[in-house]
Order: sequence, then structure tokens, then C-alpha cells
Amino acid sequence: MTVARWHKVFMIMAVTVAIFAHASESAAFRVSGTGYGKTPEEARKEALAELVQNIRVEVKSDFLSIQTTRNDRVDEMKSKAIQMKSDLPVLGAQYSELSAKDGFMVDAVLTSSAAPLYEKEIGTLAGLVSKNLEILKTTAANDTKSELLRRILAQIEQYYALRIVAEFLKCETIANLPVTAEDIAGRLSDMEKKADSLAFGAQVLARSFIKNAGIYIYPPTPKNSSEVTPFGSAMKDHLSKHLKTVNQPDKAEAFLSGSYQVLKDGLELTCHLTDSRQNVLASNVVFFLPQAYKSYAVKPVALDFEKLIQEGHVVSGDFKVDIKTAQGKTDLLYKKDDTLKILVKMNKPGYFYLVSHNFKKDRYSYVINFTEEQGNRKFVSYVDGDSANRWIELGDFQVVAPFGVETLQMVASTEDLVSNVPPTFFDKATGLYTISEAGSPKGGHSASRPESALATTRGLIMKKKSAKAEAVLVFTSMADR
Repeated sequence: MTVARWHKVFMIMAVTVAIFAHASESAAFRVSGTGYGKTPEEARKEALAELVQNIRVEVKSDFLSIQTTRNDRVDEMKSKAIQMKSDLPVLGAQYSELSAKDGFMVDAVLTSSAAPLYEKEIGTLAGLVSKNLEILKTTAANDTKSELLRRILAQIEQYYALRIVAEFLKCETIANLPVTAEDIAGRLSDMEKKADSLAFGAQVLARSFIKNAGIYIYPPTPKNSSEVTPFGSAMKDHLSKHLKTVNQPDKAEAFLSGSYQVLKDGLELTCHLTDSRQNVLASNVVFFLPQAYKSYAVKPVALDFEKLIQEGHVVSGDFKVDIKTAQGKTDLLYKKDDTLKILVKMNKPGYFYLVSHNFKKDRYSYVINFTEEQGNRKFVSYVDGDSANRWIELGDFQVVAPFGVETLQMVASTEDLVSNVPPTFFDKATGLYTISEAGSPKGGHSASRPESALATTRGLIMKKKSAKAEAVLVFTSMADR
């Protein structure tokens, strides 16, 4: 596909990324990340980001790692693991730096030797929560109670983030909490006036974050989903009116993210502010009455497919791939005429192709072509040794109609994939190479639905001698600005 046509490919969207890689037995005690940059600081930041992402993958791929007899809150911890993105705190990482071509290469390694640091920090937080709960018992004024509850909620969220890593490192001593985040959020929402409009709810939420500057706001997403809904988009716009924000995450001093769940009598939204080291600075929760969000869709349209693509991911031992945008990997929302930059990275030389699963009214999947060559060669791109472990830009793309939700699947292998691309036909109406539906009438063309196309792409690359890996982006785009 030409660059011009790519303007129609990547514009429908909101982003979530997950890299799927196999964890060896030793990975339970050691995880690493590699970064490349023009300066040692830039390379270290990239290495730390990959380290955190690899922890996320390992934990999310094996829920048993957080379901231990030491954990009295299994259900909530499991929920936190499912929801986590890349905001896990790293303590005691070790770095090694090497000069590389046109820059620096840094390896960040976290091993079980960091376990005592996590145990100590978790114990401190558990003590603070217990102390503040005792203070809460003797506090009479509602405004003081509200402030104290928000402080406790932030401490609990930081505890959860630390505990996820601690369980991954097999820490022996992990302090438990006397309450859950849901307990505190419920008490806080009961105290606060229930919001009957998005504008009022945003004002209440912003109270906890108003003192901070340089905030990058991620639109809140539904619980256990990474898709940005119209409600999430509207909430980001309302919050932006009350906070000191920046337009790019690399310029931010703090990051505001949130998740919500729809209950029988309304919607509960919880937001957290974190710093660049993934420490939770503040938290707040607001309960919205149904009339507040009646004009906005709140449920994700591709939740079942999102679960399917994560549960059946292709794994690999030491071959890893990644895909992101210049705005990051998670909870990204694009509006009409925004510029979207797509980047990919592979830690070894290899081949990849991209499949897009479209969730407009008429759902279908198609393969992205990079050139106008004949046959499947136009779909497959190669990363050579000099480009391994570096982010490769696929170009800048303008967000235009049609808008909606789309999942971009990156399929990679150390062997050439030219003979493994799913069968496609050129759709003149869209200008896309749409994946053919198996069993379509001879001579005719029937577009494959995303679920069928996903099974096809994964089934085609199961070669015994090749290393496989996969990365996924979920995009949402909207017409309004």
C-alpha cells in the first residue's frame, strides 16, 4: 500500500499495545529490557520502558503468579493485573551501557535481588494505609474525610502496582492491606455528590490533580478493556479544561489515566495521577448518574475480540517485537486530521506483516501493503541486523474518515513470511487488500470477519524451526475535535 493509501489505514483508531513473548522458567526471577538512544539517558528510558512492558506481559500471561495463598484479595489483584498497562514501578534495576552505532545501547535488568526493596516499600505503604484508616475514624468533617479517603486510595493503588511486581519476583514477605481499593472508592463516591453531568464530574475529579502541572491525559477506558469509547473521549476533553496539560507524553511531568465500570444505577470512574517513575501521586473517584452519560456510548464494541486476540497470542522464547505510536501504546485517541506516527521494533533480524481488523458496521480484516510489488512480497517488510532493537518509523499518517475502532496485528518471524500471508483480494471500493473468507463462492469475493481472519493469520505461521512473535494495537478515531 502506498503512503498515501496508508492515510486511510491508520486513522480509525485508539491504541493499546500488547507484546506477546514466552517466559522461560528463569524469567520468574529475571526480566530485562533493551533501549537504544542518541544519549545514555534516552537509551536508559527506553530500556526501562521495555523492562516494565515485559513484566506486564509475563504477569498478564500467567495469572497464577499473583494468585498465592499470601494474597487475601485474589479477585481484586487479578483485576488489577488485567487492567495494568505499563505503569509498574521498578525498584533496584541494574543497567549496563554500551556505545553503539550513532548512539548508545542500554540493558536494564531486574532480578530477585530487588525483592527486599519491594517488600520494604509494600510494608511501608500498608502501614500508612492502616494509620490513615485509624485517623479516618476520628475525623468528623466531610471535606477532611474526602481528602483522607483520596490519599488512602492513592496509597492502595501504589501498593497494588508494587505488589504485582513483588509477586512476579516471588517475594517471601508481602504485607496485606486491611481494605481494598473498591472499599475506599465506594466510601468516597458515597460521600461525594453524585454527578448528573460530565462537566460536574470532571470538576470533582480534577480537585485531586489541580496542583500538578504538565499533565498528559489518557482518555479513561472501560474496566478490563483498552478501547476508548465516546464517553472516555468526552471525559478527557472535560478534564483538560480544569488541568494544566501538555499535548505529548514525552513532554509530560505527570500522567492521568483512569478506568470505569457501569453499575446498575450509574457509572463509577476512578482516575490516578502517576509520575514518570510510575509512582501514584493522587487518586480520585466519581459516580455518574445515568443522565450524565446518556448521550455517550460507554461499552466497548470489540471487547470479545480483544479478549480473543490476547488469549490466543503467538509466543516466542527470545524473539520479541513491539509496535507503538509517537503518543505511546495505550489508551490513545485520535480526532479528525490528527497526525499518527507508527513505529515498530524487533530485537532480531526478521520479517513482519500487518493485519488490520476493522470494527465498523461491516466488520472485515485486511493486510497492509508497503509497496506496489506483485504477489505477497508487497505485504512483507524486513528488519536487518543494523535496525534490530531500534524503533523504525513506518511514516506519518493523517486521521481521516471512516472513524471507529480498529485492531492492528503485527505478525513477525525470523523466517520469510512471503508464502504465509493470508489470501486476499483487492477491494476496489475501499482500496484495501481484504482477507478472503474461507469457503467463499468460486470466482467471488467474501471478506473475512476479524475472528476468522485472526485464526487464519495465526495458523499460517506455525513453522517448527522459526521463531514467532506478535504485537497488537487497538485504535479508536472520532470525527469531532
